[in-house]
Amino acid sequence: MKLYQIFNGNFRITFTNVGASILQLFVRDKEGIYRDVVLAHKSLEDYCSNFGSLGATIGRYADRILGGSIEVNGETYDLIKNDGGKHTIHGGGKAGFSHKIWEVEKSFADSITFCLHSPHLDAGFPGNLDVRLTYRVEGKSFFIQYEATSDADTYVSLTNHAYFNLNGHDAGDVLGHTLQLASDAFLPCDPEQILTGEIRSVENTPNDFRCGKTIGQDLNVPFDQFDYAGGGYDTAFCLQETDDLHPCAKVRGEKSGITMSVDTTYPLVLFYTANHMDGTKTYKDGALYNKYAGFCLETQMYVDAMHFDNFPDSMLKAGELYSHKTRFTFDVE
Repeated sequence: MKLYQIFNGNFRITFTNVGASILQLFVRDKEGIYRDVVLAHKSLEDYCSNFGSLGATIGRYADRILGGSIEVNGETYDLIKNDGGKHTIHGGGKAGFSHKIWEVEKSFADSITFCLHSPHLDAGFPGNLDVRLTYRVEGKSFFIQYEATSDADTYVSLTNHAYFNLNGHDAGDVLGHTLQLASDAFLPCDPEQILTGEIRSVENTPNDFRCGKTIGQDLNVPFDQFDYAGGGYDTAFCLQETDDLHPCAKVRGEKSGITMSVDTTYPLVLFYTANHMDGTKTYKDGALYNKYAGFCLETQMYVDAMHFDNFPDSMLKAGELYSHKTRFTFDVE
């Protein structure tokens, strides 16, 4: 287990090679004071279990896969069923990328590149997959670049599972944060949080963030998706489908004045509000994270895309390059 840092005049970001995870992300608030805006565990040892996948790289496939199996070229592959013994979530949990020791390929003051070899049938997925992950800071922007190649057709969806609190990681809940999402539609799920395959308009639902509103504004509105997710957001929102960076979200911390704008090449973002945290476990700096202590914006491929013909294809063909990028730009208002 090792620690690494990248920095410039606007950022200081700390990583560990366990899960290529983000441990600290310091940015300036409206008073010019640095605040650490990501939630994290209190020790490197905690990243061996990493409950909640705090700050970790998720792979091979982000979020849930129905039935814990996939079919590739007519052959069925059984995956690790770490979600109630029935489904796969986040690449198989402890068998996924979030718990692996990544190698550092190169490191500079303003960037670091991690790499990982995932062998054929790792967590059940076909193909020998080689992944390269680069974190980089430039001006007021923080970039995450994902690249991967496989020697066989396979499914890949890589993301980062950082929990943000723009008032500071130990500043309480994020319900007063203002969120705007560049999304007209979302993917509803069933009571087991498995997608139904429907692509539903956000119109007249608590999932409409197009004009911006506080995260907590509609949490008391009766909504089956809240019930299924433990009383908060755990929802996949559809974005533009382009090869270039396009708008995803903008968030503002109501106390710090820190804003975070997110642009991505991915077609989807999973918005999550830390519904599982209950204040019983000690985290970084002795913090006790309660429900809604942070929010996640996990840019990724469509959840469970291999099981729905109406979703964009997420298969990586043998020899082709998987390449996606997400940019987080921080400022103050």
